[in-house]
Amino acid sequence: MSLLTNGAFCFTVNGSSGGGSIAGVEAMESPSGAINGVNQNFSTTFPYHNLKVFINGVLLTLGSDYVSTGANTFQTVIAPVAGDVLRVIYFKP
Repeated sequence: MSLLTNGAFCFTVNGSSGGGSIAGVEAMESPSGAINGVNQNFSTTFPYHNLKVFINGVLLTLGSDYVSTGANTFQTVIAPVAGDVLRVIYFKP
């Protein structure tokens, strides 16, 4: 089990591929976009606020590891490779 904390909410995730929504929060969603070592552009299901991006369980840093490119899109600085697990947590505005 992993415990992820953003200060106001705590999420317990069992490592499965599923995510979920809790009162306007999308938890551990798999964003759309190819994970192939080339693609760096990804989309969330909903527009986001306060996006947190994880690759293989490691929290990335906004600005140095990824940037927001739109209301529900972001770009990673380095393309995740096949086998990497990309997940996001965010608030829906």
